[in-house]
Amino acid sequence: MANCSPKRVMLWMHPRTMSTVFELSLASRTETKVFHELYALAYDYGDERDSKYKDLEWAIEGYTVKDVIKTLEADYPGKDVILCKDVALCLKGNYDCLPKGYIHTFLIRDPRRSITSLWKILKGLNLPPDMLPPTGGVKQLHNLHNNVTNTLSQKSIIIDASDLVNQPEKIIRKYCEAVEIPYAIAT
Repeated sequence: MANCSPKRVMLWMHPRTMSTVFELSLASRTETKVFHELYALAYDYGDERDSKYKDLEWAIEGYTVKDVIKTLEADYPGKDVILCKDVALCLKGNYDCLPKGYIHTFLIRDPRRSITSLWKILKGLNLPPDMLPPTGGVKQLHNLHNNVTNTLSQKSIIIDASDLVNQPEKIIRKYCEAVEIPYAIAT
């Protein structure tokens, strides 16, 4: 990573936290480079995907977590913010694969809402119930948060999805201030 000037931010979440809406609101600036769930892509479709999904027809041969790290740590001329939104459970507890130079932030949602929402999605797509991650991914997000605050000694920046829904402008503005990125509203 030759150029460290852009602010690099990871937004970690568990499934169904309304994270894509939040991601899109942060992506409205042309000077922001956004990556959408690169770890999830490697976890679900890359070479390191779980063995029970090895025969997926949508597999991306040759795509690994090392590729994700390389992408996230690369230089992006003209960009002053690099943002990646991803699913904490896709790290599989391997915190050595966190990208360097990032502020790690977290988006949470009441598990009674997020797990119910995820269950409905899986059922509606006729996907097997075992695709529902243990604890809906909440425990993995909690464990990652503990690693970021205790091992990496980063301050805890957490957004609750209900606050985001009820006060979007206020919460997005406070988030931008906390990670020291420009606040902008798409017009």
